[in-house]
Amino acid sequence: MFQNNSLGCHKGQLYPAMTASGNTANSVNSAASTYQYTNTVLQCVSFNTGQWRVWEGNIRTFAVQTCLPAGGKLYLITGISFVAIQNTQPPQPVQVPVIQFAPGIDNPNSVWTAGTCLYPNGQCVAFAVIGNNVLSPPGKLTQ
Repeated sequence: MFQNNSLGCHKGQLYPAMTASGNTANSVNSAASTYQYTNTVLQCVSFNTGQWRVWEGNIRTFAVQTCLPAGGKLYLITGISFVAIQNTQPPQPVQVPVIQFAPGIDNPNSVWTAGTCLYPNGQCVAFAVIGNNVLSPPGKLTQ
């Protein structure tokens, strides 16, 4: 795992190789592909191992306990943004300074995942989550 102690960041995976229960991704090739740089993003350690890990677990639980047992197919897309969200209803984006990890390498201000479970009868359930990728507790927010 890449670690930068001055920023408190490490190389997080957009699509994790291991599930919370320790199961590997769907196949050996799939697990290996999660270590490519196209699947990585700088994430603050406290965010990635805190609130974001909780939401990844919630999505995994939904997949294993609800979507897949009912014959559904789960589709996920994950990305980053250089805005942060505020604790308002509905959440509002706000431009915040970009932290530069190194020349030409910016630390994203937020990470998001959107997904849908498509059931055999055509019904679907959709969700989205976004979290501020920050070091300090005052700015931490995941919705």
